[in-house]
Order: sequence, then C-alpha cells, then structure tokens
Amino acid sequence: MAVPIEGLKAYRTVLEIPGRIDLATLYVPPNIGTRILDDLAQKQIPEIWVNPGAESDNLENRAKSLGLRLVFQCSIVAIGDSPANYE
Repeated sequence: MAVPIEGLKAYRTVLEIPGRIDLATLYVPPNIGTRILDDLAQKQIPEIWVNPGAESDNLENRAKSLGLRLVFQCSIVAIGDSPANYE
C-alpha cells in the first residue's frame, strides 16, 4: 500500500510497486542492500546500480547467485549527469 511522504507515493517494499521497474539504485548500507536483493530479483529488475558505500563482497556474491546485474557506479551517472556537479 502506498503512503505519501512529502507528497510522493512511497512503498514499504519494491514488491508493492505496480508495474515494471527498469532500474533500481542502492543508497543503503551493504547489509540492508543484501537483505532486499531477494525482492529485487523477484520483481525482475534488470539492472541495479550500487552507489559508493553500498557495496560489499556479500552483496555482490548474493546478487550473482540471484542472477542480478549490478553496476557499481554513482546513480547520478545513470541519469546522464556527473557527481562532480554536486561537490
């Protein structure tokens, strides 16, 4: 069920989001990211960007075992911008 946060719809889990998701980004500590990988795999998200600080060997190994494609890069690059513009 969606609940508003600052006027925007927010969901408790990615599985509650209706429709297809093309890309997800992880801005959370690695232990949290590792815990949600099963939901990301179940939602069949084709690409997951792992931002600096969100990566770990455990996260990478679990993602591989689930067949997830990870991109280890700042998500700002995914939208065609540069992290240098925000320093």
